[in-house]
Amino acid sequence: MSGASFWKQKKGLEWLAALFLFLLLREWLSPLPTLSDTGNISSFLYLLVGIVLVDMTFRSHLLGLLIKGILALVIFHAEFVELSFFNPEWLLETLRAVSEDFTKIFSQDWANMSIISRNLLFLSMILILVTLLNNLVLEQRQGLWFVFITISYLAVLDTFMPFNGSGAIMRTLLIGFMLITTLHLSSIQKGFTYRGPQSAIWKTLVVPLMIISLAIGVGYSAPKADPTWPDPIGFLQGKAGKGKSDVIRKVGYDTNDKTLGGPFQQDDTKVFTVTTNDKYYLRGDAKDVYTGKGWIKSDKQLESIVHPKNYMWSDTLFSGLETKKVMAVMQAEGEQLPAIFYPGQLKGIEELNPGNVTLTYDTISQGVLTFNGAMQKDSNSRTFIERDDSILIPTPVEQYMDHYQLQAEIPVISEKKIIMAGTDYPRDIQERYLQLPNALPDRIKNLAEKITETSTNPYDKARAIENYLRTEGRYRYETKDVTMPREGQDFVDQFLFETMKGYCDHFSTSMVVMLRSIDIPARWVKGFAPGQEISRDANNNITMEVRNRDAHSWVEVYFPGSGWIPFEATASFTSPLRVNYDRFSNESSEVNIPASTEDKEVNKPKQLDRLEDEDVPVAKKSVAFSWVWLLPIGFFIIVGAWFLWKKRQQMYLWWLQRKMTQYAQDDFPRRFTLVLTIFEKMVSPRHSGETLREYVNRLQISGDKRQDLLYLTTIYEKTLYGLKEMEEKAKSLWQQTIERLIRQMKP
Repeated sequence: MSGASFWKQKKGLEWLAALFLFLLLREWLSPLPTLSDTGNISSFLYLLVGIVLVDMTFRSHLLGLLIKGILALVIFHAEFVELSFFNPEWLLETLRAVSEDFTKIFSQDWANMSIISRNLLFLSMILILVTLLNNLVLEQRQGLWFVFITISYLAVLDTFMPFNGSGAIMRTLLIGFMLITTLHLSSIQKGFTYRGPQSAIWKTLVVPLMIISLAIGVGYSAPKADPTWPDPIGFLQGKAGKGKSDVIRKVGYDTNDKTLGGPFQQDDTKVFTVTTNDKYYLRGDAKDVYTGKGWIKSDKQLESIVHPKNYMWSDTLFSGLETKKVMAVMQAEGEQLPAIFYPGQLKGIEELNPGNVTLTYDTISQGVLTFNGAMQKDSNSRTFIERDDSILIPTPVEQYMDHYQLQAEIPVISEKKIIMAGTDYPRDIQERYLQLPNALPDRIKNLAEKITETSTNPYDKARAIENYLRTEGRYRYETKDVTMPREGQDFVDQFLFETMKGYCDHFSTSMVVMLRSIDIPARWVKGFAPGQEISRDANNNITMEVRNRDAHSWVEVYFPGSGWIPFEATASFTSPLRVNYDRFSNESSEVNIPASTEDKEVNKPKQLDRLEDEDVPVAKKSVAFSWVWLLPIGFFIIVGAWFLWKKRQQMYLWWLQRKMTQYAQDDFPRRFTLVLTIFEKMVSPRHSGETLREYVNRLQISGDKRQDLLYLTTIYEKTLYGLKEMEEKAKSLWQQTIERLIRQMKP
């Protein structure tokens, strides 16, 4: 085989089109880290690059398929295997794992397939689909449909999923138009011999790139008014009239809190049943970084607990406080979760089902996740699963828990001790839990300072902000009529000063941000409220049903010497926290914090009484407009008007053709009248009193058109003067004549 026939001879424009195709394919993978537990997509991107390069380089499809298959195995080996690539043992074990899962594919038991088989299938799917796309887009030059599908895919994710696709859609528009332009120029270059300088070909891309960039840039950057029409998504989901401007999601425990806000609907799906000797919030996780839109974790310090029953839990949340021992038995009922939820502070785990489970404990957030198998860490600090003496070490597989029994303790707060805690915060606590976005509006801090101006210690300040949000009546608990923040708008700022209604995420996040703004360490915590009591036995053990609707978020505030103390900022929720109000007496009385003003009257702090008479600032909706945009907008309006004027005859002809299709095929009089209208509008108007024959003979048209028009005029005259029916041959002839005349009249 000669060298020329072995390699494909590709020109520069074809390589550029391949680059644009790769960038479009990348947009398909970019949502994975947000919408799934896929941490890194770099391996998939390497595979995309390799497949595109192989298809652009080798003529032999068989050789190309072999090379791409080897590349997929290399990537699989780099991610999951510790042995050398040339050691056949890992390949044999991979084949064994795939063969065991082969029957599960046909029995549709996909959930129980091993992580090895699932990743191999995903890599194989990428290989096959990208190979087909290379052939359709780069070889057959059919790129428009793929650009349209990519935009639709991103739009659907942006609409129905927690994924912000505005930037991805803008990139796809730019890349897609450039791909189509490059494919078109490549086809021209391939069909014609060009003997001029090669730089002239590349210069032809400059104008399309400038026009596309300008159009997309103006559309993205220009000021936009708020939507005035109701959101159509409600109608698509059968929820018309239940939401105003946001997709209605279902309530439930979710690990992705990057974007908070928007309406949701209640979900009564059972999560688990809890049997315990005391009601308390069930803690799941905590997050420390507020982005202005939601919450993320700055980092994790994971500790692998291979034998949970023998593990000695330290005082991870609080210490030096009076506590009450709590027993809890959790039984999964519906939607299972790969985590341990516990009341207060976890002290021990007695039963676990499934038993072969490893707990991954985050020593920063005190969250406990459950994984299948035994965990270990490699030199790169990546966490893996080790299956007995297996050679393969795949990424962690979450283990959904059916049943577990645990021991915990809940704190009883002494006001006297908390007040004396002071503000000597450890450096690591200050660095992590005083973080706020640089763009946080100043009026949030100003409001926090005004609320706490008469408070002298962090505890009273935290209680003042908690009462302001819970009991003042300014903020309303709402789950449906809740809007998402606008582009660039802070989540807390929108809630405090504009909408003043929301649910637990709004109240808890606002309290954390206000506390941090006045230098009090706080963090955002999520889990479940106690749920609904369904029974109580003779030993006063309570059985409760916890459903998705009980998913909740609250606040933890740090006090030196005591640790993390929970606070409840959300109106209509009952805090289970026990407090000894012993600051003014030696006697201590343990009481629960009141739920809300609906349950009992709450004495308001004096500084809040003064706030009642003040106006709370409300941001007015406005649309900023810069006169700088008048020039490009006016330019596009003028160009558009000029284009429509130049194409007016084509558009009018198209409209008449569309109107003609509304008439029956054998309705000759109406169809002929439209043909005459075309000539009157596009050639010359008919004079008053002028017969049809006189008009046709006067027209300045070619002989063929005149003969066709005279033939139709003759038939029209016959139909007017007695001809009722025509033979099928005559019908076919005049129909063909009309179609021919219309084609000839097109500019």
